[in-house]
Amino acid sequence: DYFAYTGDFVTVAGYIDNVVSKLSHALSIYGTNPSLGFYGHDVRVGTTFEDPSCVENQNAYKMLVLRLCLEVSTMMGQLNRTDLMSKYNSTYHMLVADLKADSNWYKTYGIHASADAINAQVPDDDEASIMINSTGFLVPSQRVSYAPFNQFFIVSALAKANKIEEAMTAVLDAWYGPISLGATTFWEVYSTEWLNLMGPNDPPINGQNGYTSMCHPWAGGVTKFLTEYMLGIRPTQPGFISYDILPFVSKQHNIYKLKGEVQTPHGKITMKYDHYAGYFHVQSPLGCVGRLGLPRYLGDIDQIFIDGFSVSEEGLLSFSKITKDDRYVYIEGLKPGDHVISFVHSEDKIRSIPTHDQAQSSYAGEFLYNDTTTQGNWLGKYGKSGYYLFRYNSSTADTAQLPSYISSVNYFTPSGVGNPRFLQDTNANVSSDPRALQPPSSSSSSSSSSSSSSSSSSSSSSSSSSSS
Repeated sequence: DYFAYTGDFVTVAGYIDNVVSKLSHALSIYGTNPSLGFYGHDVRVGTTFEDPSCVENQNAYKMLVLRLCLEVSTMMGQLNRTDLMSKYNSTYHMLVADLKADSNWYKTYGIHASADAINAQVPDDDEASIMINSTGFLVPSQRVSYAPFNQFFIVSALAKANKIEEAMTAVLDAWYGPISLGATTFWEVYSTEWLNLMGPNDPPINGQNGYTSMCHPWAGGVTKFLTEYMLGIRPTQPGFISYDILPFVSKQHNIYKLKGEVQTPHGKITMKYDHYAGYFHVQSPLGCVGRLGLPRYLGDIDQIFIDGFSVSEEGLLSFSKITKDDRYVYIEGLKPGDHVISFVHSEDKIRSIPTHDQAQSSYAGEFLYNDTTTQGNWLGKYGKSGYYLFRYNSSTADTAQLPSYISSVNYFTPSGVGNPRFLQDTNANVSSDPRALQPPSSSSSSSSSSSSSSSSSSSSSSSSSSSS
């Protein structure tokens, strides 16, 4: 991205050895299920540091390596390092071919690994369609990752699969919620359920580690996405030597007017677009040649005028040619300067853009009640069949009495998390805390060799403010 936006050949060339070293290491552990440190906060990618080497992350890591091979190959070609361009291009295609030798290669992929695969251009159109339709991309309760950082890759994958409408809906799902709650900076994590739990300017819901950062730049990928896919300005050669402006318009999202600017090494590229007024104003600096797109999926373009000249008239020196596909009429080779493009589109030839019916979130479980009174006094109300109190007696010992239908409880134990303990009413430091858990009247203890900050699904009580 840095190279694409700046065209800084000198700096990037100085990092070639560094890039090659990192990619060589990645390739050396590709497909070996390496120990991974972190992928995101979402439970589907290991819940922060609990299980970062889970299957989903192993699949996703392979896709990131493939994407890196592809993008580094392209960059090396632009740097005139044809040896490295050829090397990584060949590596990419060899690994993809090996992967696809199994026709079911993507069947275990969830939404995060699928997004990374699509961004790496690994699946063909049919495979990408299956991934999008089967892994939750189109389901509101599933397409929002708990970390907006990961959400950027999900919306990027939808855009690359030509599902811009769905991508914009996913953007609203993930980023408009915090704005409606009063956010003026990007939050580290966010769940759509928070809209039902918080009011404007309330403190955020605590994350797993006990707090939530409300000023987290890593969640800001949406700004790049909106610039490149809604405003439509993106470089096609390093440093904007050439660029595209392909504005996105939408009936579903009521987007018909756009304006914005992007800073380039040569100066600013600015644009204003009004679809129904038939107006497109572009200013670009010396050193930049552009390709503009007039959206035709809301109506065919019948007439185009560039700087007052009809495209059928001679004397047009600002562009080289007009082309089109199902989505845009393209004005190619737009030279630097101040240009006004006006156009007429046919309302009686409305084209449809791919959309989907918004699926409704549904859960199999039935909500019974929220217990805010029991707190730590669980005896006689919970755990009648059995219980499991993690780290109750010490930092290494659990207290449990399992029912006959549960033989054992196993849970993941991360390293480096200290020695978490449950609140106990026998602990002098917390005995006055109403959340402190009563000691069971009869119990058996089972020891564990290491500490854990997680709990098990079979636990009947917790150290939170209410037992459930």
